[in-house]
Amino acid sequence: MVVDVMAAGDDQADVEKTQVPSDVVGDWVRALRQRRGWTAKELAEHCAEAGAPLLTGPSILNIETGRRGADGRRRRDVSVDELLTLAYVLGVSPVSLLFPENGAVLVTRTTRVDDLEALRRWVRGSDPLPGIDTKSYYDEHYAQDVAAPVIDMIMPEMTKHLKRMVAGYQAATEELNARLERIEAKQAGAAASAGEEGKKGE
Repeated sequence: MVVDVMAAGDDQADVEKTQVPSDVVGDWVRALRQRRGWTAKELAEHCAEAGAPLLTGPSILNIETGRRGADGRRRRDVSVDELLTLAYVLGVSPVSLLFPENGAVLVTRTTRVDDLEALRRWVRGSDPLPGIDTKSYYDEHYAQDVAAPVIDMIMPEMTKHLKRMVAGYQAATEELNARLERIEAKQAGAAASAGEEGKKGE
């Protein structure tokens, strides 16, 4: 099963053993920090240099452990701002911190994803998870990831084309005005000549 939507009667012990996204991020932060030979305090110093002084050493340890209560439940989740900062400082992509090495993940408190490859495709924007409206997913995906880059690509050429059209229109207008002036001048000259001829006839 790719996605398991759990009801109130499901085994809560089994639910509680499933990782939530903040668990996954915390595990990766600890693993990557240790891989670089950093203490939590040293990682906090790097975060402060990146403009996140509130990510202190104790805060990072709480992110890693979840600051769990007596019931074992996580009491410290990871915000989006923290996720991006930690990914930047640790030198990895933000999405890489969201995938566990194995096991299921609760993407909501009642929705468990057992297929990690399906989770990767969803997070990376490739395919929707079962239960998500396919049309709205791909419509939004097309607007953000396909249509926008295409527009960015063709806009310079469209701008050049419009400028050429405007310049051509201006040149044509100037030529038309010049012709009208010449016609008016000829008509004025013809009228003057006719007037002179009329006077001579008198």
